[in-house]
Amino acid sequence: MQPGIRAVKRNWAPFLLIQAVAAITVVCYYHFESFRVAARSVSDAKREWGELFVIVSGAAAGGILPQIAKLATHQTRKIDRKFWEETFYVGFVFATLAVQIDFFYKLQAIVFGTSIDVLTLAKKTSVDMFVVSPLLFVPWGMFLLHAWQNNFRWSAVKRAFTWQFYRAYVVPTMPLNWAFWIPMVLCVYALPTALQFPFAQIAEGAWSLIFVFIAADAAGMTAQ
Repeated sequence: MQPGIRAVKRNWAPFLLIQAVAAITVVCYYHFESFRVAARSVSDAKREWGELFVIVSGAAAGGILPQIAKLATHQTRKIDRKFWEETFYVGFVFATLAVQIDFFYKLQAIVFGTSIDVLTLAKKTSVDMFVVSPLLFVPWGMFLLHAWQNNFRWSAVKRAFTWQFYRAYVVPTMPLNWAFWIPMVLCVYALPTALQFPFAQIAEGAWSLIFVFIAADAAGMTAQ
């Protein structure tokens, strides 16, 4: 887990900034009617568009925003076929994750209820961060990206179902994942169920943007 821990130490400041904004957003929701009206318009859009809203928002947050950030920071210097292939495939990966996350939030509401007391928030966050994320969300994303990077060769796909793959690809990412997402999902579960997924996708967009800079920072340290 050392690479993930080092990444947390290098990026604690932007993490705290984004998490503070998320906490302020939750406070504003419960204290300002105008903010609640605006938030309900987002939940109404999700209810109206259904799974299409889920898929498009997931693809945009995880697939399109990072590509825009790479262009803006000159990590990507040309828009070619490879750029579009990466944009669409990574967007597809995050769209599948968005569908899973939306279903999971609904399931959490059924199992643990919709209260925002401390115990309910702790239960939902614990199951999310320490059970489902390390066993489903993170491995699923890693699996799809690994398969694509290896041209979907069966030998590479098989490796994704081994402990060696999990230890090499999933375990190192978990400290970074926990450092960013534990405070964020606490904020997510502090909101009404209808707003949890839209809020989580905004957080996903922030995560994907900052991850671009984390990757650039890691590449720069490697080159030194």
